[in-house]
Amino acid sequence: MVVRLANKITDQFEKENFVSHELREHYVYALVTMIERALTIASIVVLSLIINEFVPSIIFLLAFFSLRRHTGGYHAKYFWLCYLESLVIYFLMLFLSFVITGYMGIVYVCLIIALVYICIVGTINHPNMAMEYSELVTSKKAARHMALLQFGLILTMAVVGGTKRYIVIMSMAVILCAALMLIAKIKKQEVQCNETG
Repeated sequence: MVVRLANKITDQFEKENFVSHELREHYVYALVTMIERALTIASIVVLSLIINEFVPSIIFLLAFFSLRRHTGGYHAKYFWLCYLESLVIYFLMLFLSFVITGYMGIVYVCLIIALVYICIVGTINHPNMAMEYSELVTSKKAARHMALLQFGLILTMAVVGGTKRYIVIMSMAVILCAALMLIAKIKKQEVQCNETG
């Protein structure tokens, strides 16, 4: 359904001469990605309104996606699987954010481990992205900066007495990005590239 919609939109773009035929596959892939992400985010936002968890959900989505767009990581093979996994992770995050606020020491240790991992690895070059060397270097730098920025924000909130649950939610976003990077490495969902290619 999503691919069909992306193809129809790309067909229209081609008719209007907005898209060249040679780049058609790139546009279809980009549209599929945007539509799938929009459906997932919209579902989470609607669910957050239904269960009265809008603010924590928005905090999580902003923290997670701002870092994930640079780090890359595990991708499910099919959209429906990605969608289900995203919803399960979302509900798990909400549940755990209540439970682990009493164990902030563990949260901070996991956050530091995740931050170190992200700073070492930077970005997972997924086959769907297949970044060239210069793009990968830029992405790794951006991932490290974003991870350090989020860590600084979390640290600031902890020092000034911010809401523990929000600190946990932001920390879980960083930890989840690192975990998805690690899973991608384990599942060998990574394209290697060197300076020449």
